[in-house]
Amino acid sequence: MVALAPPTGDVYEIEVDVTDGTVDTAEDTVEVAVGGTVRVTVTSDVDDEVHVHGVDRTADLSAGVPATLEFTVDEPGVFEVETHGSHLLLFQLLVR
Repeated sequence: MVALAPPTGDVYEIEVDVTDGTVDTAEDTVEVAVGGTVRVTVTSDVDDEVHVHGVDRTADLSAGVPATLEFTVDEPGVFEVETHGSHLLLFQLLVR
């Protein structure tokens, strides 16, 4: 698990690559503070959709094109970030 120090203000940046059904990210669980803004950038080698459970944010993934979701987490909990088509867990967001 990693607690990300936001580079500016309260923005937490997370990058994820998906290739041949394999997820590549710095950590499986990312800890952020309540009220922080999260910016997730996902690049996949296939068309898909990324979804953040509990925050209800989605973004379409076009093969080879980075897609970015940005949102504020207002309540504590554990939220899964996953792809819908390939059903891959990208990481868990632990909000405290």
